[in-house]
Amino acid sequence: MVATTLPSNDFRVIIVGGGISGLVTALAASRFGIRVDLYERNTSIKELGAGVAIGPNAAALLEKLSVGEVLDSISSRPVDRVNLIYRHHDTGEVGYTGKLNTAKRSFYCHRADFVRTIASCLPSDQIHLGKSLKSISQDPHSVTAFFEDGTSVTASALIGADGIRSKVRQTWNQEKPIFSGQIVVRSLVKMAALPQDVQNYCKHGNVWVAPGKKHIVAYPIQRGKTVCAGAIIPAFGGKEWEESWKARDDEIDMANFMSAIEEFHTDPKTMFQLGESTSIFGLYEREPITSWRNGRILLIGDAAHAMLPHQGQGGSQAVEDAYVLGVLLAAASNSHTPGLNITNWFDVFEQIRKPRAEQIAIESRAMGQAFDDLQLSAEGVDFLRKSYSWVFITEALDECEDQMKKSFGPNSVEWENLQKILETSPCREWTEDLSTWVSNPSQQMNI
Repeated sequence: MVATTLPSNDFRVIIVGGGISGLVTALAASRFGIRVDLYERNTSIKELGAGVAIGPNAAALLEKLSVGEVLDSISSRPVDRVNLIYRHHDTGEVGYTGKLNTAKRSFYCHRADFVRTIASCLPSDQIHLGKSLKSISQDPHSVTAFFEDGTSVTASALIGADGIRSKVRQTWNQEKPIFSGQIVVRSLVKMAALPQDVQNYCKHGNVWVAPGKKHIVAYPIQRGKTVCAGAIIPAFGGKEWEESWKARDDEIDMANFMSAIEEFHTDPKTMFQLGESTSIFGLYEREPITSWRNGRILLIGDAAHAMLPHQGQGGSQAVEDAYVLGVLLAAASNSHTPGLNITNWFDVFEQIRKPRAEQIAIESRAMGQAFDDLQLSAEGVDFLRKSYSWVFITEALDECEDQMKKSFGPNSVEWENLQKILETSPCREWTEDLSTWVSNPSQQMNI
């Protein structure tokens, strides 16, 4: 067994999982002056899947982490402030257009492009590949991760960012993800391959809403060169599909799939017929657990709060987790005994993030049901408008400050440390901008 340890007075944090939540946490921590080491089971940084939508609540935080410009180079931004256009499934006619307050606070990109870009912003010696987690042990002073290759690493804290089937979570919670009964079939198609009239409106994100628990989403990625189309439909073939993007064209019964979306307008069906890469996976979620923390171990992202994709908030909530955790790790590292009181900081994180993330998971489930029950009726449109408005207006840093006051007191050393960090970091400007924005209804979202 090859073990890695640090002197007892060092504050060290390790992350298990190299997806969106793990990489952005490593980035956020580094921006606040904290080194973390990330351990990924694959031999390269990659993300299976297709597109990912990053909402304005998360995109603004990524910009404050100084990666906005580099993400612009791989992404598609909303045009004319349009967030999503909701269409009737059979005629393709527009039923509702949701608009953002600004075109600069959300984007669409390929998941693989996103994770590679974030990874490129980190020092290579902080990312450790081919490290499949075997087990974890902890004592009052440290936590140790053991890997299948016989190595181990000991640290002050361990962040479980290893997805919906988290091995970290399984060390104290063995409940399995719950299959929703629906699957997603996603296809990537070159924009230039589509008819010109379809290209014209595919510069925006579009949703075709149908009864029978079916809808199709399509949005541009890779600076408008590619369209990512996703059909959410009831599972076919009598199969409970895995929560995995590994199934490819030769494993998908395309004739059966096209029959399942037969009632949809020609345009979205054409996207799947012309698609160059198609993947399929099952939709799963998890019931909330009592705590995301177990001693010195903390869950984030899908490992903590896996949700259905009907609000497109899975990636965004991972980013919110990462940003808040980066701030708190920086505050913890500046305390007199950072390694000893890390559990207190994890409790603060959970008090900030757990209510919001779990409520968004509930809203996402309700959104899927509303698509089926209400579709684009007046009541359905009103539901869309109200559901998105509170999700997109994030107050992550305000919530962080409020909870710090409650947990440690406004005159505590911990509170003073947090103030120093915020005053010397980009997030201070964002918090002030947000306070002005939220207090001014004329600047808020028209959705």
